[in-house]
Amino acid sequence: MRRLLLASLCLACIEPAAPLPSGAERFDPPPIYRTWWSLTEQCSGRRGSLEAVAWYVVPGARTLRDPLGHEADGYWSARRNRIVLAGDWAQDGPLVRHEMLHALDRRDGHARDTFVARCLGVVECSGACLADAGPAAAVDPMAVSASPQALDVGTEITPPSPGAQVNGGHFTLVVRARNPQPRPLVVSLPPPGDAGPPVTAEFHIDDVDWGWSESNWRAWVPEASRFAAGETKQFVFDFRTTAPRAYVLPPGSYRVRGAYGGVWASVPGVVIVSP
Repeated sequence: MRRLLLASLCLACIEPAAPLPSGAERFDPPPIYRTWWSLTEQCSGRRGSLEAVAWYVVPGARTLRDPLGHEADGYWSARRNRIVLAGDWAQDGPLVRHEMLHALDRRDGHARDTFVARCLGVVECSGACLADAGPAAAVDPMAVSASPQALDVGTEITPPSPGAQVNGGHFTLVVRARNPQPRPLVVSLPPPGDAGPPVTAEFHIDDVDWGWSESNWRAWVPEASRFAAGETKQFVFDFRTTAPRAYVLPPGSYRVRGAYGGVWASVPGVVIVSP
């Protein structure tokens, strides 16, 4: 599981004049933040204005100190609807979307129904976040056991024609798994091929010269395989045409497939990454 320091606790009780970290600079959110904001709105069911958030970054910083003195990768402050990011993480999708979720949710701490149950696969929530979220809710007594074949699985590339000149070279591959049934399901995931928990979402990308696959989202929490009636879960993989902080996919033409629980989307997508 990816690293995440104690971060993003609601700072509503900090006095309005709480200082920014040393070296913090105001910045305008880059174009990819709009895509990330939309994904966070979708998973959370909340709506808000990206422009209403005041964005700050500490260039070159690996970590920073929030107003309570905690070491963090980034944090959201409620009083001024302010997000402050350590520079090394300002282009890290799961971390930035985590802070976006705070700005949309506007509640103290990390509510499990939002950070885990709804936005698992979209935002980072591990370590201190998961501990703060508390235990999982009991299984819905109306839920029935099902195989992954009971779900509708699909993939989407955003933007559909990515390239170095679009969104700063950023793009996302989203694997979506939907429960089409009018009743909740608990999906039985295939056993993993290693000592970790079962795989939820994965992707495979290949071209004529090479092929590779990456499993990035695992069933670390029970909500990963619990689906409410009609629920769609999203699992986001972040790419760039160049490093850092994401899977790197250089210019070329690729066949892209996504899966949940070993069930691959019926129609693989083709993505052309332009220089």
